[in-house]
Amino acid sequence: MNDADRETHGLPLVFATDVEIENLTARGPRITVTSVPVDSGALLSWLPSTALERIGVQRWKRWQFQRPEGSVFERWSGPALLHVAGKSTADDVIFAEATDRCFIGARSLAGLSLRFDPVVNRLVYAGPSPAAVAAKLLHRSTAPPLYVRPFTAHARAVNRMLPSRLTGSESWIAKRSVSRRVLSIVAR
Repeated sequence: MNDADRETHGLPLVFATDVEIENLTARGPRITVTSVPVDSGALLSWLPSTALERIGVQRWKRWQFQRPEGSVFERWSGPALLHVAGKSTADDVIFAEATDRCFIGARSLAGLSLRFDPVVNRLVYAGPSPAAVAAKLLHRSTAPPLYVRPFTAHARAVNRMLPSRLTGSESWIAKRSVSRRVLSIVAR
């Protein structure tokens, strides 16, 4: 579907960029596919099967997709290196047939650390990935209760040892000194 078709069907025009494709398993020649739309609403990238076959990308997994009217169809995917705007990433790409629309999907954009900026109308650096947040959540959910209990017991002990009526700074100083005493008792 070209830009004229998209306008007549009421679909918005999207940003398009050039993509260089390289075989991930046998690095070497690259093929440039020009004016590939960026579709951050799609998960996977769809690229012309003729270009992928020309550089030797192997078909290794079949994906099922569902059209808006409900019919289900299958397409092959394979591993490829994508080079866009000076960045590179390895990703599974769908072998798009002649009747399919080609585009760069969200997973490839994330791998490239790029996002579309409508103000400057180009792809820009998306910033660092939030890996530390995921590691914290994973650590919390898999940590055995043994690591949580001493801190909970410690907090309960500190609160039991404090007088009930303390103001702001008094409360903080009292908690700190009682906390040190509780920790020294626990350490013995």
